[in-house]
Amino acid sequence: ESGQHNLADLLQETGGKSEVIKPTPKIPPNPKIQPQPKIPEDKSQRPKLLDMETDYPMNYKPCGYCLIINNMKFSEASGLSYRRGSDIDCEKLERRMRSYHFEVTVKNNLKAAEIHEELQRLASRDHTERDCCLVVILSHGCETRHTRFPGGVHGMDGLRIPVEQIVHYFNGSNCPGLLGKPKLFFIQACAGEEQDKGCVVDLGDSGDQTNDVDTNSLQNDATPIHPDVDETDAVAKLPTPGDILVSYSTFPGKCVLKYK
Repeated sequence: ESGQHNLADLLQETGGKSEVIKPTPKIPPNPKIQPQPKIPEDKSQRPKLLDMETDYPMNYKPCGYCLIINNMKFSEASGLSYRRGSDIDCEKLERRMRSYHFEVTVKNNLKAAEIHEELQRLASRDHTERDCCLVVILSHGCETRHTRFPGGVHGMDGLRIPVEQIVHYFNGSNCPGLLGKPKLFFIQACAGEEQDKGCVVDLGDSGDQTNDVDTNSLQNDATPIHPDVDETDAVAKLPTPGDILVSYSTFPGKCVLKYK
């Protein structure tokens, strides 16, 4: 016998229903988790955060006005010598400041009164869309009485202008447009008569050896101080100056040596 009737009886008992048994899914073995390689952080690519307490924003172009006053020739009555080579310094300064996005104005051989006029004109300009201001003066220098900023510079007529008075034009009271903005003053002039003998420096193979310098080819920008004729306005009563840097080419009381 084939036994098919038993299969028919079985189908009748289950009502013709069949149950499909799904195969048990295979669970893959746990993969080994590989650690991600560490990529070194390039700090130079990160944006630098501006510290408003220590940094000044420099966003405008031009970033500020730059006034360069270069006095080379002086009146015979002044008794001051010709400042040979100052034109080269002036040209280099002008190129450098233009590369820093300053709007540069150069004035040559000004009398003391004319220097005052240029400083007042600069201080009265609109500095709203400027980030800073720069004044550079190349001239003969001298000592003056002062309360904050030592030294003074000469006009081509021999009259002296205290550095303190130069800075005074740009303080918060006289130049509110520069409040909170840096105001820089570079003074290329002697601050006295005392000569600094200097020290010998080994410059290697540069060929510019200090001990080979001909002292006869050096010139200083010093003029003696005369307390009896020193201008009384050298003692300027300034408000507390803020955001001001005054940079000298020498220490107070010292003269500057340069090649003729």
